[in-house]
Amino acid sequence: MTFWKLLNKAENHHDLQFHTGRVDDPLPWNPHGDCEPGGIYFTDTKNIFNFLGFGHWLRSVEIPEDAQFCENQGPPPRKWKASSVILGERRNIWEVEVIRELLKAGADIHAREDWALRMAAHNGHLEVVQELLKAGADVHARQDLALRCAAGNGHLAVVQELLEAGADVHAEQDDALQLAAENGHHAVAKLLKQYLRKRSRFVDLMKSIFKGER
Repeated sequence: MTFWKLLNKAENHHDLQFHTGRVDDPLPWNPHGDCEPGGIYFTDTKNIFNFLGFGHWLRSVEIPEDAQFCENQGPPPRKWKASSVILGERRNIWEVEVIRELLKAGADIHAREDWALRMAAHNGHLEVVQELLKAGADVHARQDLALRCAAGNGHLAVVQELLEAGADVHAEQDDALQLAAENGHHAVAKLLKQYLRKRSRFVDLMKSIFKGER
């Protein structure tokens, strides 16, 4: 089993600074509770996308032979903790090659209702969005929230990609268009209006066809 840890850009958590190599938790080992002090937490490949909100840097985790180690007893998603870890070189979790490798190794693309796609769209990571869609991410998860995230943040190329993948431009009462307009993203709003008009013409055509068949 391969373990991973996601870290913020400063690579610290409370008073503990993380780095390549061995890191020891200075607090007394505590195998009990959920996210309690007294151990360094990490997860496995399958569950890594559940923790995308925890950081920017991804590091592999190995357990020293002399370390205390256990699986966390709290609710899903699965995670483990150890009194000491050995961390590999850091990598940017939002590099498309990293995402591709994780998917190939078995990362759950649908974790937290396709959170990976939403976060990639929210932050404008076009290549990652493309990779996730190619791997089977659900463009409609959480009422097409990926589209609304991208639109609200002005990521035109990502919005285009999601629309071409079938995202519903009308989701949540045209929320994507409203968010783009409210935040001054005029190019995105223009694109969404074009898709709204296309959708309206298609609906009108279908209505006329069904009406003629009656």
